Amino acid sequence: MRPSASFRHRPAKNQFDDHRNFLLAFLESLKSLKYSVEVMCMAKDPVCNMTVDEQKAAATSIYKGSTYYFCAKICKEKFDKDPEKFVAEKK
Repeated sequence: MRPSASFRHRPAKNQFDDHRNFLLAFLESLKSLKYSVEVMCMAKDPVCNMTVDEQKAAATSIYKGSTYYFCAKICKEKFDKDPEKFVAEKK
């Protein structure tokens, strides 16, 4: 008896597993890529060294052409009083 057409063209089980594993690995890499992009949008508050999301920063200051992001307005106020103190510490 001759096998049906659908039976003949069905990939072996290990081929399905290979494709499944490839897709799972690919999805994991997308998750890590998303994380990498999110981390790239983070900045350090120069006053308290806290990590700050640039999109959600409580305040920002521009000093000598660079933008600085702050976790709170009090950190911005301290920075604005003596920015060179915090910029010098950064170097």
